[in-house]
Amino acid sequence: MQNMIKNVTTLLLFYTSILGLAQTSPINSKYNTELDLLAAEGQKIINATLSQDRKKANEIFNSNLKKLIKEDDSILLDLRRVSNLMQVTNEDKTLRVLTWALLDANNTYQYFGFIQRITKNQEYFWTELVDQSAQISDPEKQELTAVNWFGCLYYDMITINNGLKDIHTLVGWDGNNSMSHKKIIENLYFGRDDSVRFGSPIIREAKNAYLYRKIFEFSGDLKMTLDIQKTPKVRIVYDHLSPDNPSLKGVYEYYGPDLSFDAYEWGGRFWDYVADIDMDQNLEKKEKDFEVKDRDTIQSKNLFTPLKGQ
Repeated sequence: MQNMIKNVTTLLLFYTSILGLAQTSPINSKYNTELDLLAAEGQKIINATLSQDRKKANEIFNSNLKKLIKEDDSILLDLRRVSNLMQVTNEDKTLRVLTWALLDANNTYQYFGFIQRITKNQEYFWTELVDQSAQISDPEKQELTAVNWFGCLYYDMITINNGLKDIHTLVGWDGNNSMSHKKIIENLYFGRDDSVRFGSPIIREAKNAYLYRKIFEFSGDLKMTLDIQKTPKVRIVYDHLSPDNPSLKGVYEYYGPDLSFDAYEWGGRFWDYVADIDMDQNLEKKEKDFEVKDRDTIQSKNLFTPLKGQ
């Protein structure tokens, strides 16, 4: 589902200056009632004990957020008070991706999202994302769309250009289930008709081996680093995962970090795989990072907070 709102020729003129004061700006004040409602329902999505209460809160949240997104100045809003909502933006603030999660009674997650974008023609588009990850086969090797989205919570983004088009590479987290979690490298771009496209074969694993997106799966008891670094190299750094016993190869709920790190480095056309990289000090692993943690359960109500390195 993609919708184009009216031309916003004047919007970019004050976009950057407003963002700095967004929490107290006239834009946020204009929608204060709507933001309060979203914040309250968002807390219910996270904290309600019963799955039916979380589902009802999510329906209210989704409906009201969609009404807000339809407003052409909503891309200016600071949404940080809506604590269940993840938002990532590109450097010039003309693209924002919003995602959130709903935990069901079986300890699995369903994801929801919207994309907001101002085009080069200064037109405002918004697109709703529909999570179909449970129905997508071989997701690393196909292009997807807004209505056929491999859902997750995005927590960082970098825009690169491969000589043909701008591609927005995102990193995200998927709670998957009580046994395993996932981290995802996704590539987002826009077609000539401004349609949303997920996946581009620019992740090069080896010669003549390309992926549209990369999905890592690992034990739900452990953490995995997956971070975008912009200096001194543009690269995506991550924990190398391996099973705790060679006999468990392919049984991903037993996979975890093995104290080595790999990366995908941007080479101008592809994200090229590099094994066993040297890490900066701030990403060195400590023993406590490998301690077993309590699983995210309905009882604990610990919805993932996607900080870097988590």
